[in-house]
Amino acid sequence: MLILAIISTITFVSMSKLSDNRAIIRLINIYTILVLVLDSFTYTLFLNNQTYTVMGELLMFNSFTFYMDMLMYFIMMVMSTLYGYNTYNNNLFKTLFNPKKELIILFLINILGALLIVHSNDFITLFVAMELQSYSIYLMTAMYNSSYKASKASMTYFFMGGMLSMLMAYSMNTFYSVLNSYTLHSLDSTIINTLDLNTMLMALSLGLLFKMGMAPLHKWLMSIYENTPILITVYMSLMPKVSMLSYLVLSNMSINSLVISMLAILTLLVGSIGGLLQMKIKRLLAFSGLTNAGYMMLLLLLNNNEFSYLYYMTQYSISHLAMFMIIMFSVYYINYINNQYNPMMYVNQLKGLMHDNAYLVLSMSMVVFSFMGMPPLLGFFGKLNMLMSMLNNGYYFMSIVLIIASLMSALYYTYLLNVSMQDKNNMLMNSNETVSSVLSYVLSSLMVLMTFGFIYNSLMMDMFNVYFN
Repeated sequence: MLILAIISTITFVSMSKLSDNRAIIRLINIYTILVLVLDSFTYTLFLNNQTYTVMGELLMFNSFTFYMDMLMYFIMMVMSTLYGYNTYNNNLFKTLFNPKKELIILFLINILGALLIVHSNDFITLFVAMELQSYSIYLMTAMYNSSYKASKASMTYFFMGGMLSMLMAYSMNTFYSVLNSYTLHSLDSTIINTLDLNTMLMALSLGLLFKMGMAPLHKWLMSIYENTPILITVYMSLMPKVSMLSYLVLSNMSINSLVISMLAILTLLVGSIGGLLQMKIKRLLAFSGLTNAGYMMLLLLLNNNEFSYLYYMTQYSISHLAMFMIIMFSVYYINYINNQYNPMMYVNQLKGLMHDNAYLVLSMSMVVFSFMGMPPLLGFFGKLNMLMSMLNNGYYFMSIVLIIASLMSALYYTYLLNVSMQDKNNMLMNSNETVSSVLSYVLSSLMVLMTFGFIYNSLMMDMFNVYFN
């Protein structure tokens, strides 16, 4: 139902003659909420912890995919709210982000691709959905082509994404040549100790992981995050992780645990150490995202990892969206701007934020402490569930690496707070414009979800016991 709703919404936006694109986005939000309510009732009445396949077993629906649908639609509503309301109202930033109808369509197509990736039960469906998501991001990054850096980032993304797609296509062809099937579940009744199948599964997994920018192929994605406009960075740095990692967890492919362990350790070390050397705020947050993706890669080593993954991905998505919203709101209080697409580029531009808006720094501290895993915030329970899952399955060394990486990443998280509490060197540059009240309510809601993590933890555990076991 959600997939059909997205397709109908794309058709509506394409054919709409409304002149105000922001009005279109607001209608999308209302339509999304109605569909979510209807889909929740449908799931409660009919799904009942069963797995269903449709369209000749091309798509799969179960409790896991339903929860990921809800999470991705939550991300979609937050992002479309950012697109639909004026983040920057004054003349200085009025050209920063003007949502074009083409961008709205690409945004919806990307959501459709992400949904199809999670629901894919066939490699052909997976490949088409993955390319649908990838090509829409290529175009989103190049939408504001008056920026040289954005155009360069788009071409880099296109080149690297194309190379990794070729790797995945070759691995799928190898799978079909051995089993005469593109369905992953045909492995259930097949001995997979042949070299071809093991190599194929590993190549497919690495293609998905490297598309998310996992180490050691991470530098190109860091550059893309830095050069794209900030309102596109916040989306493209989150949605591919949500969709592709969810597919790997749900498919439960037989992946070489040694290779995954080595990649996870390398990703954690690169993300936690690399962030210590950053002066640019988006690169620092990119290394933070790399570290969190490394945490979730550890769950690929476990068999019954759905609950830990769902919880950690939920808290990371909320924290990620909140942090970027805080950075965007902080633009009102910076001393200077770099350009209209990335007005805040360096961490030092946060200097003096405590004296200008203490509530914004308080929100930032909550997000930072959640990333660090401080109780009783949402991030604490995410790391606790993950650590307990690793220990219960005997991965003691990996648990130690997780703790060490968490401690090292805490250093550059506190660096953000330290800079924001320093004194300003220059006079305030901006006018007395304020952020949209709607966006303030959205940020406040994210803060509430993050603060009362202990309540959400118990509710999600009850839901998991009812629908997932």
